[in-house]
Amino acid sequence: MAAEPGIQYQGKARKVAKTKRCGMCAALLLALTSITGLGAAKREAWVWLPSRMASDAEYDKVTNIITRAAACGYTSVVFGSGEDIYRRPESASRIRRTDSLAKGLGLEIIPSIWSMGYGGTVTYADPDVIESTPMRGLRYRVNGTAARYVPDEEIVEAAKRAEIVTGYEGRVVTNSVGLKLTDRLKPHHTYRLTCRVKTENVSPVKYYSVRGNIYHGDIDRGEKKEWELYDFIVKSTQDWKEYEWEFNTYGTSDIKITVGLNKSRVTGTVLIDSIRVEDRPLTRCLTSERWMRPVVRSAASGRVYVEGRDYRPFPKMKSFRSGGAIAIEIIPGGAIADGEELLVDAHVPAIQGAKQFSVCPSAAGLNAYWRKTAREIDALIHPRRWFFTVDEWRVANRCEKCRARKVSPGRLMGESIAEMAAVVREVNPKAEVCAWADMFCPLENAGRNPYYCVDGSMLDSWEYLPKDLIMVPWMNGRDDAKSTKWLMEHGFRCIAGGYYNYPDFSRDIRWRDACKDDPKFLGMMFTTWGGVWGDGGYYKLEEYADMVFER
Repeated sequence: MAAEPGIQYQGKARKVAKTKRCGMCAALLLALTSITGLGAAKREAWVWLPSRMASDAEYDKVTNIITRAAACGYTSVVFGSGEDIYRRPESASRIRRTDSLAKGLGLEIIPSIWSMGYGGTVTYADPDVIESTPMRGLRYRVNGTAARYVPDEEIVEAAKRAEIVTGYEGRVVTNSVGLKLTDRLKPHHTYRLTCRVKTENVSPVKYYSVRGNIYHGDIDRGEKKEWELYDFIVKSTQDWKEYEWEFNTYGTSDIKITVGLNKSRVTGTVLIDSIRVEDRPLTRCLTSERWMRPVVRSAASGRVYVEGRDYRPFPKMKSFRSGGAIAIEIIPGGAIADGEELLVDAHVPAIQGAKQFSVCPSAAGLNAYWRKTAREIDALIHPRRWFFTVDEWRVANRCEKCRARKVSPGRLMGESIAEMAAVVREVNPKAEVCAWADMFCPLENAGRNPYYCVDGSMLDSWEYLPKDLIMVPWMNGRDDAKSTKWLMEHGFRCIAGGYYNYPDFSRDIRWRDACKDDPKFLGMMFTTWGGVWGDGGYYKLEEYADMVFER
């Protein structure tokens, strides 16, 4: 079995010492539980452990962490990276062995599944479940048997524009390049922004160090409606590199773009050059349901042409990332004339930050997908608890199907979670369900208005949830205890999603102490993003258990 990288780094002696100490901790915890049966000894401690189980090396890493967690008294592991890993033969085999090991060590495996805010594996099965937004009045021109997109003649450009952007060093200085595009873009269109970025001594180097922001509405008059962001993955010092991302204008032509260092978190110098905004053609669209299908009409007369008689059906979207510019295939003998200008309305994936997209809670087939995957997971490991990864749901209530329901996006979200819970309890009536809390607590993301590109309020989302849902607040440095208390006051049990690779546990200690006397406070979760977004990974797994159990 491969050793966990964090332990290797600290040396053999440190590893042996930790192993001995963990064994003593586990024995102590067992003794406390048998003697008192009350208080901190009954508290739960979870470990967040995302994994694709794609290789034996990954299996070794996972089982190493699980073994360490069990030795220190952790009770549960929130495991996995989506439901598709339970259906692939190789990963399913590793998961079965992992589950057997965990149960033998007294740990439960809680599958983390059904992501909504980050698209999730359901979109690979059916891309048409992606939350969509309408594009309207896209101009095409017929040339022979095909009509192709005619972009705006004006390309908004700041060519050879180079501005030094310096981070905060105890004083207020310029930290971003701004580009205000009021009335220069069209509503319900897609655009691509490109720019070149050069960095010098940027610190710290995180995923958020250099960020682009797109504001919808006239923010100078306080009229911000939507907000999108794009994180540039940069090195501390790098030569010029080009970046690009697409964004939707939704219903406004008032757009302001900023690119630069991310507020006061980061210092260093960034040079921004060649900012360009280009009108984009239709590259993918939703087609499975009739209301989604593109509408093609004459730009001159407004006549609506007929799919299958005047033009061939638009290609089905195979994946979010598939496809170049779509050309409309004209059927000879139909009503569309050569040289004619056409206007096209279509439904396209609502993009957030170039790569993030959300699942539409109103999509046909979503419930059937949940049922199918729930049966597969239950057949493999029979989990007692299920964890819904429904955090940061940044696009909602955009498509016509959601709007036709005439309810708040909060209700759309809450009812989706209730439906997920009902599906789980079809396979196991005694199962418990858990979820990230940020989209349901008004003191977290549910209270932000606007919240990225969610159209409407989410303040009522918690009202539609199952009342026995276990909430996991996690807002990483905000008033976590206040959010947790609010959730418990409204009837929800809570596990505090803490750590996040903070240098010490002072924040989590305050969180624990503020909530521990409430019987609805079940415990805490060691939540780390490892080497991707944090430093240290699972290095402090043992110390965190000591903190949770107050030993």
